[in-house]
Amino acid sequence: MASSLRSFLSPQRLRDLQRNGIEPRELPSWTTKLIYSSYFEKLSPVFGYRRRIRDKIEVQREGLQNSIKANQFNNIPISLQLLSSSINSSIQNIESVEHENLRNKDALFQFPYRQFQNTLSFDKVLSKRIKPEVIESERNSPDSDWFEEYGTPDPTKPATNIPCGGCGAFLHCQDTAIPGYIPSERMKTMDNNELRTELCQRCYFLSHHNTALKVNISPEDYPKLLSQIKEKEALIILLVDLLDFPCSLWPGVIDILGTQRPVMLVGNKVDLLPRDSNNYLQHLTNCLERTAKETGLEGANLVHTSLISATTGFGVESLIDKIFSVWGFKGDIYLMGCTNVGKSSLFNMFLQSDLCKVQVVDLIQRATISPWPSTTLNLLKFPVTRPDNWRIVMRQNRLRNDKRSLKALNAYRNLEVRETHNPVFATLIGHVGRTFVDTKKLDEVDKYNRIKDIFHINPYAKIPNPVLQKKGDWDSENTEFIHGKWCFDTPGAVTKNQILDQLTLQELMHTIPKEIIQPRTYLIHPEMSLFVGGLARLDYKAGSRYIRLIVFTSQHLEINIVKTENAEEVYQKGLGGPIFGIPFGNEARLKEFPPLQGKKFQLVGVNHNLCSADIVISSTGWIGLNIGTGQKIDLEVFTPNGKGMFCRIPSFLPNVLTLKGKKLRGSLSYSHRMPFVPRQ
Repeated sequence: MASSLRSFLSPQRLRDLQRNGIEPRELPSWTTKLIYSSYFEKLSPVFGYRRRIRDKIEVQREGLQNSIKANQFNNIPISLQLLSSSINSSIQNIESVEHENLRNKDALFQFPYRQFQNTLSFDKVLSKRIKPEVIESERNSPDSDWFEEYGTPDPTKPATNIPCGGCGAFLHCQDTAIPGYIPSERMKTMDNNELRTELCQRCYFLSHHNTALKVNISPEDYPKLLSQIKEKEALIILLVDLLDFPCSLWPGVIDILGTQRPVMLVGNKVDLLPRDSNNYLQHLTNCLERTAKETGLEGANLVHTSLISATTGFGVESLIDKIFSVWGFKGDIYLMGCTNVGKSSLFNMFLQSDLCKVQVVDLIQRATISPWPSTTLNLLKFPVTRPDNWRIVMRQNRLRNDKRSLKALNAYRNLEVRETHNPVFATLIGHVGRTFVDTKKLDEVDKYNRIKDIFHINPYAKIPNPVLQKKGDWDSENTEFIHGKWCFDTPGAVTKNQILDQLTLQELMHTIPKEIIQPRTYLIHPEMSLFVGGLARLDYKAGSRYIRLIVFTSQHLEINIVKTENAEEVYQKGLGGPIFGIPFGNEARLKEFPPLQGKKFQLVGVNHNLCSADIVISSTGWIGLNIGTGQKIDLEVFTPNGKGMFCRIPSFLPNVLTLKGKKLRGSLSYSHRMPFVPRQ
């Protein structure tokens, strides 16, 4: 065994691998060229001196007990020996069959963002449309489920291999943004036979209500659709993914929208980023705005930049305040963003907030559909609240009360972080509420409101409310609506810098982070290469000394380090196996996976205690670079087809080394410290 692997797989680790059923002698020969592997390290964690002595004593005790049992029970009947061996072999056969199913079933490997971008084009769905009179009777019934709640996803429940009866995407309840989604509340009550007759949520709305939800269109058609907004007086809420920025920003978006439209740049998924200092949110906001202007928003009328979490609600109320103060009631609002930026989640958050008019009580009445110009798409919209002064005052009073409650909750969560060191309690949270639901009657106020907008009428007033002809069916051309303003959802698309369309459903579930990221820190020397799964490779070509790499990705992505001269061989032989993890599949899947193409970078260190820059890897995350002060380095980064590589200066989280623990014995990795707790 080569010295590199021998130093990494110490005798203690070899024993741990054997305990996990891995015989070191049976490992492929190319594994001897690994200098580090997170796959092996997870099977054999490194502990301190006392823990190692305790484990050594335990091993000796187990060996002694086994020898005693062997001496006491030498005369075991042959029937029991055969029974034991048959049970073990059956268990191994079951595990091998499950593993082969994942690797050999061609039907399991789908590309959700490539194959199912627009369910409107699938004849299977269109053929299942019910008659219009059935739709109308369903809408008008008191127990109608038309525009039913989206439900909640459950990332812990594995995806099925049962296709949707409409579009063919595999059914799952892990992520609302990925085709094939059905609510977890519904999926958990159904067995496999029932699921075989089920439609995914998008196909259900299309076939039953002729309404498209969370539609993704082709990159070629995306600019044509958005050009419809260019001539309108509207506010653009441009949503980007902080874990995939600037790759989640559509190139040339200003050429599509023009420079006159006011734009609010909103960075989503801030709850997944770890805190590294007290003012890290302000630093993130400055970096987001600066990078956006350098990569696609040059000359844009950028009126505000904010950070939010459309999942936990953090920052959403502050964003609504800015919408009311900056835009008011001047025109419509368009929510824009590429695929997987959380646009649908933010749309649902807005529905639960003061931005949506209080008169629209539940989802069946709160959101309606609107035909998109020049297409057959019907997309969601909801009426926007008019921010009158009295409404703003009442809203601010509620927010002050909520702020006190949230402050107490955050103090409790910070205490839990200190006691348990659990990063889940360090996740940013917020509260999105509604101000005018349980208030006193506002009869006197409504006497002075002469707006002809039906949704502006106070439900607690004595003035009779106009009656709609059809429940849930709103005619925006009606004279009663002519003064109303709306918030529109818009289609999404995969940009040319993203690799989401190159990943299968199972690979997407492992690649997209679902919980707060724990940065993983590694020390590498010149002529070493680091792999992030099979999705990216970073070569440290030249430099005067070591550097540290801080990896911000999903914990399911394996990290491997080899010498650069062995990188290509290790990648070709290890791709598709458990050591690299993603992509996984049979030979046909691996042949379809794009080859890695490189791009060179030259960087200079700023401060040896800070991250000098980030190397963004689209759809995967980024790698922070800790370089010595004044040190010059040469890097080469590889991604599938060379997509989505970007050097971001300054780093999003420059102080992340404060989360780094001690370097592990016999390894290139570092341990984790307690999550950062801000000062009160």
